[in-house]
Amino acid sequence: MSFSKRRIILMCAKIFFSGGLIAWLLMTRVNISEVLAEFAGIHFGWLAMGALLHLVGLVFSSCRWKVLLKAQGIYQPITRLFSYYVVGHFFNMFLPTRVGGDLVRIYDTSRDHGSAIQPTAVILVERITGMLTMLMIASVVLLMQIDIGFDYMARIPGVYIGIVVFFLILVTGPFVLHPKLESIVISILKHCHVPDKILQKLKLVYSAFRIYAKTPGALAHALFWGILLQMNYILHYWFLAKALGLDISVAFFLVIIPIRAITLMFPLTINAIGLREWFDVATFGFLGIAEPSAVAFAELGWLVQIFLALFGGIYYSFRKKRQPVIPVAPSKDSSQ
Repeated sequence: MSFSKRRIILMCAKIFFSGGLIAWLLMTRVNISEVLAEFAGIHFGWLAMGALLHLVGLVFSSCRWKVLLKAQGIYQPITRLFSYYVVGHFFNMFLPTRVGGDLVRIYDTSRDHGSAIQPTAVILVERITGMLTMLMIASVVLLMQIDIGFDYMARIPGVYIGIVVFFLILVTGPFVLHPKLESIVISILKHCHVPDKILQKLKLVYSAFRIYAKTPGALAHALFWGILLQMNYILHYWFLAKALGLDISVAFFLVIIPIRAITLMFPLTINAIGLREWFDVATFGFLGIAEPSAVAFAELGWLVQIFLALFGGIYYSFRKKRQPVIPVAPSKDSSQ
């Protein structure tokens, strides 16, 4: 089967799955008029604060990205990285894939740097550490037995087993980058007749990842921005809930949003359409919140992201084309 045919089949599957979830929701659980009624009493002050925090999150993300790039010897001004993030956000929202924005950011950075290997490794580290940070925050909340609005031990069996597994992954994760494990992976791929060109790129990615083991200060600095980013992310959703008049604790979002983020990565949807709504209906149901309110929350968050993403599209359409430039580290003499 040709590559183009596989893409068409995959796209049709995504449309069918997302469309099916939405149709099932509307036919069995909620009425559109009930969802629209939830927006009638929206508090625009809370909504504006939630939207502002989403924008602030892009600034925090840019700061973390700058630190991770610098550890790889790539020096970029924060304003440029922010512009790349805004454009990437546009493509994330308007391409039928959750990684479209990351690919655009890799392209923009590699155009400056001259290679896509290190920017790719940086974005992978960014995504992995971001997810681990969110799960760490959720685990701490659960281990401290903070009230999140419902009895999660009774409603979600196996919570502590999940936490133990998470910490095992957290502890053993760095060993994945060990040179011996790398040689085993490369050897297996060779036996599978993977082209040498791909193997060489994989070795470069391994090398780029291992740089962070030699620069713990940079990783700690990136972790600082990552924690600020995730707390900002949580508050963003809490403000949106307040905008709809929903009385939900911040602690609930500290636990649920990380799980939500992982769930919405499921690839067989178009930008998590349908899956987002079902997840919020299920989790908000633990708090006794009505299904139309849960769907309204899902759609409000999506609409805010689309609205802000439009500015990235506008900027991209007017962005001047420039020749590739390889940024270099500032010399010591330049500061004298």
